[in-house]
Amino acid sequence: MIVLVLLVAACAPRGPERTSEQNPTVSYSYSYDDLDEVKQTAAKYCHDNYGRSARVVDDVESGDGRVMTFACVITP
Repeated sequence: MIVLVLLVAACAPRGPERTSEQNPTVSYSYSYDDLDEVKQTAAKYCHDNYGRSARVVDDVESGDGRVMTFACVITP
């Protein structure tokens, strides 16, 4: 039973993963299926850490997925 649980967990989608952060930017690796989730994750990160909005500044292919970088910006 434990082996089955571990196999299911290993196959479950991971979602966006933070790859770097440098004040005030953050980057996430993601798959095409996670596009909306990566944008929501970055928006939460920028809001929680800087009280700012997230704006995409870069989106590049990386291995079997992509890496999207966001700047945390002040919006009018």
